[in-house]
Amino acid sequence: DGLYPSIRITHSQSNQYLGLLGESNRLEFSSLQFFYPISKWQVSFGGTHVVSRYQDSTSTTGGLEITFSHKDFSLNDFAIDPDKGDRGHRVDLKLTGYLLGEKQFSSYELLWEQRVPSFIDSHFFRSVLSVARSTNRELSSKYFVGGGISNISLLSPYLVRGYPSGVLYGRSMFTLNLEYWLPLMRIYSGRGVIPLYHYRTKMRFFLDTGTAELVSNENSAFNKWPIGVGIQFMHDTKVLFRFPLTLAVGFNFGLSSQYNKETQVVLGLISRTND
Repeated sequence: DGLYPSIRITHSQSNQYLGLLGESNRLEFSSLQFFYPISKWQVSFGGTHVVSRYQDSTSTTGGLEITFSHKDFSLNDFAIDPDKGDRGHRVDLKLTGYLLGEKQFSSYELLWEQRVPSFIDSHFFRSVLSVARSTNRELSSKYFVGGGISNISLLSPYLVRGYPSGVLYGRSMFTLNLEYWLPLMRIYSGRGVIPLYHYRTKMRFFLDTGTAELVSNENSAFNKWPIGVGIQFMHDTKVLFRFPLTLAVGFNFGLSSQYNKETQVVLGLISRTND
């Protein structure tokens, strides 16, 4: 919870889908991390082990990992203050040294989120910058995937909506998300004894762009920048009088036809920790 030192043991298996290649590459990840909070900062360090498959090539790596996180928002991630909108920033930095396996290399991932109030009460701007770089020589050892997603998420790195997953991938990546948030309705009411309480409805407009080592399955030299725009609606509720949920629907539009643009309709069901 960010208040006390803690130990986290993780083992996960996932598939990174590269839509333009029509295949999914398997990733197995294990880690042991120790988290230590320092005021608004949280530092973690530990070990990581990764088995990745890139097309017909499989590699195993492992090493040491350290992360730094700092979050300073006036509100929680999903709320909009009735007078001030929201302000503040969030920084996540992960440094990894892969010391085991046939190849030794390092990588870093940086995410910076900034929120700035608009000149209109309750409105605010949000920007998210994601940067990643790996020094491995072989792409199969470590790579990053960017593009569209199948559901609505507030904080996702390497996000360029309006395009298939994997439109950006490689050992280097840069994405930028610009958003404008505004409230639509403040309801604060239920209906009879039905255990569903309605709080508020809000919306956001967005513009995404980014580049990577490979864009649309071609070497980009970092001069290819797919652009996506869209709109999302979010409705805050509380179910059974205790469990906050946000219902969301979004419409994403890619603007660059040469990068396999898509028109996407996405749904989301987000559990909030508080109001």
